Amino acid sequence: MNLWGAVEVIVTRPAAESSLQKIITLIKDAQQRKAPAQQFTDRFGTYYTYIVLGLSFVMFSCGGSRSVARRSNPPSSCTVRFTAP
Repeated sequence: MNLWGAVEVIVTRPAAESSLQKIITLIKDAQQRKAPAQQFTDRFGTYYTYIVLGLSFVMFSCGGSRSVARRSNPPSSCTVRFTAP
């Protein structure tokens, strides 16, 4: 152990060319790039959720409520009725 002297080190290549730096660069590139199937799934999932929620609301408001309560006169094609029990 050298406590009072100087240590001479010879650097063979810069830190940017080290194996650790190469691994870090590869991991960052892999995280940024996605497979085409993953890109499609992300886009599809985003739109699918909003479409399903919107269509379920439209279906309920335009006719899905008919099966909930029987009435003597059927409601028009797209009405929303709120009744108190």
